[in-house]
Amino acid sequence: MKTLEGHSGIVLALTVYGHKLYSGSQDTKIMVWNIDNNFDLEDTLDAHDNPVCTLAASRGMVFSGSLKTVKVGFLALMTPIGGQ
Repeated sequence: MKTLEGHSGIVLALTVYGHKLYSGSQDTKIMVWNIDNNFDLEDTLDAHDNPVCTLAASRGMVFSGSLKTVKVGFLALMTPIGGQ
């Protein structure tokens, strides 16, 4: 079993889309791990102002939920819609 390290808070959410694992944490970040490349960390996104509590992915988008906020980002661009 491999341990993925990088978050500074409790990991609260995970989702898989394509060849990527997305983890959301109490540290307000989403980390993107490459499943095909030994789970190397590919990107760290400053997603929310509060902990990332939930993640889902579908149709080329990732959805993240935090306190009173849901954000949508295009996976191909990895930029959230509507800022940040």
